[in-house]
Amino acid sequence: MKNDDSVNRKILTIAIPAFKNIETLERAINSILKQDVKLLQKINIYVSVDASNNILQVEQMLKKYAQVLDYNINVPGLGMADNWNNCVYNSQTEYVAILHDDDYLLPNYLTIVKEIIEKRQFDCILFDHYFEIDGNIERKRNKHIAKLKNGKMQRLSHLEYWLGGYNYKTVPTCGILFKRESFLKSGGYLKEEGYSADESFMENFIRSGYKVFFYAKKTGVYTYTTNTNLSSQKNIQKKFLLENIKYREKVSRNIKKYNIYNRIFGRSITLYYAGPWIKDLMPEMIVTRVDKIKLKIYKCMVILWHGITCLNYRKI
Repeated sequence: MKNDDSVNRKILTIAIPAFKNIETLERAINSILKQDVKLLQKINIYVSVDASNNILQVEQMLKKYAQVLDYNINVPGLGMADNWNNCVYNSQTEYVAILHDDDYLLPNYLTIVKEIIEKRQFDCILFDHYFEIDGNIERKRNKHIAKLKNGKMQRLSHLEYWLGGYNYKTVPTCGILFKRESFLKSGGYLKEEGYSADESFMENFIRSGYKVFFYAKKTGVYTYTTNTNLSSQKNIQKKFLLENIKYREKVSRNIKKYNIYNRIFGRSITLYYAGPWIKDLMPEMIVTRVDKIKLKIYKCMVILWHGITCLNYRKI
């Protein structure tokens, strides 16, 4: 017979890195509290709040949930990447999930996490999620392909970073699940990588041999508000592109095959990410006929890669 310590032991912390979004933060908290009641007994909820001009109001709201969560006010603020790290560092459970303060979980999240923990060895699990843009949930067009993958998972390769596969998979939100020990060994997110810290972290994390899986089951909602989201601002979009270029060059200096690949398709990757806005974001970049041909080849490579990876989906 199991002792009480074993029965009551917490195995998962759902951590929320927060800034100043009171309403969406409360929605995120409530999305956790709407999970299966029995499974809620196995988790901790922790909120890491960077100080802002409305910090008193944020703290007042959090006090309403004092019986079900712990929180910490960071003064001065840690910044994006270090606040993500802080969420993991201050968690004491075997597994840690990160949920951003403007996103929220679906009621099936904990049930699925429990099943994965029981059946699969992993260092990180990335979950599929809905996109809510300006209050409207966006539906995917390729319903037949989504149906084939639904409820299955695939192990990710760091090649996805070089083939446009990280756009929707690796945002450190919507309940991205880590084995805490593995995350700590990796060194965590690097603030010097700027707004692209999530993508560069995951590329390096996977390349270092950690087991990372993508689970094709929607367990959360990633929200995007055009007027307030940083990613919608042209100057921030340009920073994303420049950071992407800088990181690829850094990796290429140490790995010969990526040096060759980046020399051939580096500009193509930049054009792929920028899309039709390349003239607005990088007017200094002159797009030649050769660039357009290479971009077409690169897009075919991306499509082929996604087709191949679809064959690698397996049940938990």
